[in-house]
Amino acid sequence: MCTAFISDTLITAADDGHLYIWEETRIVRRAAAHEGSILALSVHEKLGFLASGGMEGVVNLWRLLVEPRSNVKSLDRLKVF
Repeated sequence: MCTAFISDTLITAADDGHLYIWEETRIVRRAAAHEGSILALSVHEKLGFLASGGMEGVVNLWRLLVEPRSNVKSLDRLKVF
């Protein structure tokens, strides 16, 4: 499992190919990211970007979105390499 922080948000990745967004001790969002295990996560905290690398040889670039009124968090896939 891989972990990353963007500001106060914990994002984890697991061998099921999903990224998980946490608030305190519970998962609040799940995003399908890869076909199989996610082997690497890297963040650019200042810009709010996250890169994930999967066992299938794909790297995804994500942006963490936070709804201003509700503070609902989600991930937006920007690019696939």
